[in-house]
Amino acid sequence: MSEYRWTTPREWYESLDDEARKIADQKIEILKQFNADDPLGWVSSEMRENIPQVARFLFLHRVRSEVLNGYLQFAIPENPEFEKSLPPFARMKVGEEAFNRLIESGVNREDLVRVARAAACRATLNFVEMLDGVTFPDEFEELNNAPDWAIMEIVEENGKRKFTGRMLDGLHESVFGLYPDDE
Repeated sequence: MSEYRWTTPREWYESLDDEARKIADQKIEILKQFNADDPLGWVSSEMRENIPQVARFLFLHRVRSEVLNGYLQFAIPENPEFEKSLPPFARMKVGEEAFNRLIESGVNREDLVRVARAAACRATLNFVEMLDGVTFPDEFEELNNAPDWAIMEIVEENGKRKFTGRMLDGLHESVFGLYPDDE
């Protein structure tokens, strides 16, 4: 029985033939355009383990840029880059601290909750539009051969999950029209 030897992403890359290296280089370049941490690691995982890591990265990048940072109504006009690089858990922490400061300063709690819910509604709409492919930011326009994603319906048959072949799209058309009270 032969012993398995784990290789680093660099060793893996150096062992590729020309065709596989060309594919890896294309994927690495896509990730570099978005300042991904360790593009070679992402691509190595994708190609060795058959995990769609580049699509995963692009999806999460869009969630962070369009949903967390996306809506200008809630941006600080003097500084449009305000908190854009703040990691999500740090953002939640400083948001909770800001909420507490505002309550302590006498801000009406209901008004503050209305603002938070309005931001959550906008983030939800941004997320659903992103999933549907309704919005496509400029930074993605120049990408060639970049993976995309789709939401697919699955059903359970005989204890196993299987694809029906039907896409869940058009979600943005219904997200705020699910119930009679929705306007």
